[in-house]
Amino acid sequence: FDERIAGVIRGARLEFTLTAPADYWEASLRGREVRFRVLVRDIFERTLPEPTDAFAASLGGSFKTLVDLTESVRQGLVREKEERERDRSRARMLEAIVAASVVEVPDIMRAKTEDALVREAALLTRETDTEKLRAALRGKAEARIKGQLVLNAIAEAEGLEPTEDEVRAESAKQGVDQKGSSDYSYGIVRNRKVFEFL
Repeated sequence: FDERIAGVIRGARLEFTLTAPADYWEASLRGREVRFRVLVRDIFERTLPEPTDAFAASLGGSFKTLVDLTESVRQGLVREKEERERDRSRARMLEAIVAASVVEVPDIMRAKTEDALVREAALLTRETDTEKLRAALRGKAEARIKGQLVLNAIAEAEGLEPTEDEVRAESAKQGVDQKGSSDYSYGIVRNRKVFEFL
């Protein structure tokens, strides 16, 4: 995308098609052609600050020197990679358990999950053929539901229910009102407990 818009002037209008990479973050777009219509409204020049102790201190927090800032960034990147690997490991574990399980997916759950995925994909792709999207996302919806049903069954069988304090703490961590997000926070905590158990 960046290569296609490099060197253009303010007011330029461009149209082009790109193929989303095989590892694109949105699974429904992987390997698909995406058409872009671009209007260049403005062009800005970004001036990067000199990496000095003064710059590091200006960011606030506990940064006093550039070494402090660099170490914080390094730790953040390590944490991010560890979380990504943990998520991949959990996904592989869940796929293996689902594959070894007999799970019946209720039609109403399938329809609701497909609807949600179709709405999300339609916004991202601007695809108007919802039946085409539904067909493409059917497998993803089925896998998502089976995974959640398996997690729910393990939680129930092993008594891995979150406490009110754990749900409250998760809501606070997410930065959302506990009243409106308790189901969401409950699900996060319960799934975490299941994976820790596994």
